[in-house]
Amino acid sequence: MNVFVDALELPLRSIRRVWWYWLILIPVVGWILVAGYLADAVRAFVQGKRELPAFGKLDETALIGVMMCIIGAVFWLAATLLLRIPYVGWIPALFVWLVMPLFLIHFAVRRTLDFVDDTPYLLRILGSRVLPFLGYHARALLLGVVLLIASLPIITLLITMPALAFGNAYLFAKFYAETVY
Repeated sequence: MNVFVDALELPLRSIRRVWWYWLILIPVVGWILVAGYLADAVRAFVQGKRELPAFGKLDETALIGVMMCIIGAVFWLAATLLLRIPYVGWIPALFVWLVMPLFLIHFAVRRTLDFVDDTPYLLRILGSRVLPFLGYHARALLLGVVLLIASLPIITLLITMPALAFGNAYLFAKFYAETVY
């Protein structure tokens, strides 16, 4: 449960850097910058850091953010198309949604599209560690519930939204660090 507590405390340890999340309010450009910053954060978490990193160079952050957005969109599109299969489409779609964080983190750490070639390797790792992986998904869900309850007073929503994004990134980065890195 220590990883869960770390994910919950993360925004408080990095309170000044949490505000970068609110760039998301700027359409398209903000989304790209936040995705790039999340990639930087994931890379730092995998390397063992427990705080959000400083905001990197704008052009590098934007380029990584574009790639993260494209990869995420491909996964969401695949899952959405799979849902159109009558009766059983939700099964492969659920699988795609469950593995998406692993592939996004792999890209964030490696900064290369080699994850396409690494797909069999990542799936083998996932197959051998499926219960711990589902445990990290359960922790992410619990983190969401705790932060939702904490955000009931509207003013805390300013912290809980980024806390959820960075906390989930921290959780899955820790799983990646334990299994792949």
